[in-house]
Amino acid sequence: MKEKNKIVDVDRAWEALHVRLQNDGLMNIRKPRLTRKRRYMQFAALFGGIVVVCGAIFLSWDSKEVFELSFASENAGENMTLVSTLADGSTVYLTDGGTLTYPGSFEKNKRKVSMTGDALFEVVSNPRRPFIIETPNVVIEVTGTVFNVRSFPSREAFELYVQEGTVEVVCKANEARMAVQAGEMVRLQAGEWQKGTASGVDLYALYTAKMRFKDEFLSVMLPILNRIGDRPIVLRDPEIGERKMTVAFSDNDSEVMAELICAALNLRQTIKQDTIYIFKP
Repeated sequence: MKEKNKIVDVDRAWEALHVRLQNDGLMNIRKPRLTRKRRYMQFAALFGGIVVVCGAIFLSWDSKEVFELSFASENAGENMTLVSTLADGSTVYLTDGGTLTYPGSFEKNKRKVSMTGDALFEVVSNPRRPFIIETPNVVIEVTGTVFNVRSFPSREAFELYVQEGTVEVVCKANEARMAVQAGEMVRLQAGEWQKGTASGVDLYALYTAKMRFKDEFLSVMLPILNRIGDRPIVLRDPEIGERKMTVAFSDNDSEVMAELICAALNLRQTIKQDTIYIFKP
């Protein structure tokens, strides 16, 4: 059956979403700020360690709403990453214990978020709207690049490595600035920047071995899966991309991931010339 976006009463939709995710232990909404907090609990083993829950909830978010994405795992040793796409198309890979606060839509002249913990950022290039990340002791500014951040307030530690592009970091305590290029890393030590090199590091390999998505569009998930998979996955019917999934992948084999998507969404797949095509039966 073809799915269509529905225009819903926002208050009623929030209430339904609140009840559903509260029952699953995944969300806590704090009013009047209307903050959405996602908490992820340990998944049971299914399909060789991969778990799926499917659904389609269509809401019209107010641009003034602020969301808090928090990843807390019961098993700290599982090295799982929570993958989320922001309003501008930038992607964040958040590891266990990390927290990201972001708006439903960004301002016209800047894209600002705040975070703690360990995360990989893949920022969509936009020189006219810099992407700003605020951490407890450092402000980060980029226009489009790939880098990771490790910021832990309890240890007053901050580290950053740039894989692509250029990143500027500013120490809040003394406004000391540092430009970090691809292949370079910096560490904040006693208010001073220490720079080094770490060429050959593949950040995607570090953050994508085990991934979770929550209520994410299939069309948004596929570019991420195709980056880490061994063969491309293509949607033969574009409207399939409008479907949403909650899923955890522990195997980056493209055929396994495609089989899981098809089983969850009642779809079919075929392989032609080393490309996996997904389509409606």
